[in-house]
Amino acid sequence: MFTASILMGLLACDREEPEVEPTIPAVTVRGEVTWSLDFDEASEGAGWFDCTYSRSFEGQQFLDRPWLCVDCEVITEGATVMTEGEACYAQISEDPGSGEETWGFGGGGFYRVGLTQYPMWDPLTTYQDGGEGAANAITWSSDYTVGDGDMVLSAEGSFTYETDPELLLADPLAPRQTDYACGWPREDPGDLRLDYSLGQGKVFPNLKLTDQCDEEVLLWDLYGSWIIIDGTQPDCGPCQSMAQGAPDFVAQMAGEGIDVRMVSLMGAGLSAPWETPTPSTVDSWIDAWLLEEPVLADEGAAYALLPDYLGRDSFGWPAWVIVNPRMELVYGQVGFGSWETAAEVIRSME
Repeated sequence: MFTASILMGLLACDREEPEVEPTIPAVTVRGEVTWSLDFDEASEGAGWFDCTYSRSFEGQQFLDRPWLCVDCEVITEGATVMTEGEACYAQISEDPGSGEETWGFGGGGFYRVGLTQYPMWDPLTTYQDGGEGAANAITWSSDYTVGDGDMVLSAEGSFTYETDPELLLADPLAPRQTDYACGWPREDPGDLRLDYSLGQGKVFPNLKLTDQCDEEVLLWDLYGSWIIIDGTQPDCGPCQSMAQGAPDFVAQMAGEGIDVRMVSLMGAGLSAPWETPTPSTVDSWIDAWLLEEPVLADEGAAYALLPDYLGRDSFGWPAWVIVNPRMELVYGQVGFGSWETAAEVIRSME
């Protein structure tokens, strides 16, 4: 169920947004890694055995979720394939050993994760970049407790990368050419410095995510307004309290002559907050709290970006920040007490 203002926007916008022409050559990455399991005597006495297993990776670059690795020059998604050592791998995992992974690299750091849209905050290891086509050696190790003993899991391998001139990607942040169906403004400041590492006083990065009108929205199009960016989850009680009071807060600030937007970055739920919610989850959230502001189906942005600013050790939901009309980050908080906190921050800076 849409509100009247959103329905008016849908009726007023009868043009589809033209597709952006793909012009950016993508990078492909290939890798081979062998893992070694080294158990101590206690573990071996319980039946564990030293062994190795190997897997290969092939992935292609994507540009639309750069927040998943803010220090990466290239982020790729692709398939891993178990090439040998299935019995060895079965000692430590019930998974088949083959599947999807995300690999990234940049600044001498190599990043890897096996969950889709899970952030890569810290490099797994470092490497010496030999350039396109060169084999870049990678190695790392971790200690684990196994029953009453210990195990060292180490890995050694390499990856190569090459630009594929025939695999072209579109710029995900190209300026929008038509009005939004939901009626959002289209300011596009155009000259802000794009940086996905958050910091006090720094410009909040441009995000492109899908709204309740099933259109992709550029966050920087809201330039010129105060913005509450709310990382929220549908099964989070305090998140629900925050959403419930949002329409009255926006109206209250408007009555004081202050233009405030409330942008919800909606995750899939507390058990997997980095995953994207279903359209029905977004619609139910809007209907429950009568929201007329942008509710964006998040693709891991809130979980990837906000913990480093708000604190990883104390992170939780809702996680929200305030951005001033110049898109500068001025305040952040985990949890929700009342909307008066946000109102006081904004009033003090007007």
